[in-house]
Amino acid sequence: MARSKDPRNRKLRLDLAPGKNFWVVPTLVVLEILVFLAMVMMGASALSPGAITLFEWGGNQRTAVLDGEFWRFFTALFIHDGAFHLLVNLFSIWLAGRILEPLLGSLNTFLLILLCGLTSSLGSFMGNPVLISVGASGIGYGLISATFLALFVRASYFRELVPHVLLLLILFVLQVVFGTFNDHLDRSAHWGGSVAGALFMLLFGFHFNTWTTMRQTRALVGVLFIALVSVTWYTARDLKNPLGEYRQALRVFRAESDSAEQAYLRLYDTLAFREGMEHWDRAAAAFDHLDRSSTPPVLLEEVSRIQLYCQLRKKEFSLRIDYLRQDGTFAPEIYRSLRQQIDMLESGKPARVLF
Repeated sequence: MARSKDPRNRKLRLDLAPGKNFWVVPTLVVLEILVFLAMVMMGASALSPGAITLFEWGGNQRTAVLDGEFWRFFTALFIHDGAFHLLVNLFSIWLAGRILEPLLGSLNTFLLILLCGLTSSLGSFMGNPVLISVGASGIGYGLISATFLALFVRASYFRELVPHVLLLLILFVLQVVFGTFNDHLDRSAHWGGSVAGALFMLLFGFHFNTWTTMRQTRALVGVLFIALVSVTWYTARDLKNPLGEYRQALRVFRAESDSAEQAYLRLYDTLAFREGMEHWDRAAAAFDHLDRSSTPPVLLEEVSRIQLYCQLRKKEFSLRIDYLRQDGTFAPEIYRSLRQQIDMLESGKPARVLF
């Protein structure tokens, strides 16, 4: 009886349907789909959500994590950059998981998915200073590498699974070829997930060959993950944190902009507006020290918008001085155009300098 409960002795049917021995992977797939549908229902594009949307929904980004947002290691695994990205990842996960879950058991499959997902996030964190990484591709690559290694660990298990393995191999080759010519893919996450999946299956190979008990094997996996996190944390101490610098600059901008507004509200004259112009200069200069090579593009876009806003407000104060002088230099049409641009920036719409 004990032998029949051993996952190593379970038989796998050649269909892909969920069942008693295959429910962890389907649950993951359903959660991935639900999150994607929620994004679309909240206004995200189903084909290409865009960097800002992916970041706001919890994409993994080094500077955000360094600023304390560690939850992005988890949330990024459930966010995808469009329907095609989602379908490719879920097909890989489903196909590899259909092979592995009956072999490993549900609990061990859950541990494998968790290890591959978090390791891929750590790999992205260490390998990409500015890229916003999303998707479950690291999990997919981890499951695929674990499947291929299992061919050597439990070769007899795969006698009835040749169609599954061939389809998985074709899918893996296509993904590698596509990734080779696509610079937007997160190769660090893929490598992280692949290595984690291979190491996981290597450790379970000890159990399959009766070198260790299941409890000892899980303990080894836990030690492996703790060591990985410790090394990453130790290395991350010396990494730059441009998001923290950006937020500090943002606090300076808000303080200076408040002072500029208060200057002319306190005393509506030329002196007050000159003081306000100085505040707008300091507000714009607060972002000059940012390291643009390590700052995410989405933040650089916001910095450009803020600095443009400061320039427009400074110009507005200058025109107000011209108005107070009443020497004929004030141009109402320029002032109206300027206010339109300021209003567009404040409402989040793009503006252009037309003077």
